[in-house]
Amino acid sequence: MAFCACALLSRPLDGRAGEASPWRQLTAQEAAAAFVGQTIEGVYADGRWWSEDIASDGTTAYREDDLSAAGSYWFAGERMCFLYRDPLDGGACFELWQRSANCYDVYPADDDGTIRAALWQRVVGVLWHARFWRTGHPSTCPAQAMS
Repeated sequence: MAFCACALLSRPLDGRAGEASPWRQLTAQEAAAAFVGQTIEGVYADGRWWSEDIASDGTTAYREDDLSAAGSYWFAGERMCFLYRDPLDGGACFELWQRSANCYDVYPADDDGTIRAALWQRVVGVLWHARFWRTGHPSTCPAQAMS
């Protein structure tokens, strides 16, 4: 199975030679450029909808149904990390994978830094924890894959 993932990572998935595939893990620099100063919204794998304002001062405002929480974010290597105050009182670090022009998958890291989804699963976009898009642009996430 590792050969399959390596083969997928070694060439563009959109069929155009010489162009980077959008199906890839974002670097911290790419994530910061794409999301800081933006509002994102998305859906968890269980179908719950959420949104979050990611401010340039390192703070966030998270919303889900009737719940809202102030938080902060930072980058640890190539992962984006979040910490929330009351009522969530917790946080985590995540790998972010771009699926299309405005569609991103979230894969959480365990406390020891391990990502539960195997590399090949992240490459092909399955077993994501959440999927999101920037609100200032049309979502390009596939409708059938929103839960």
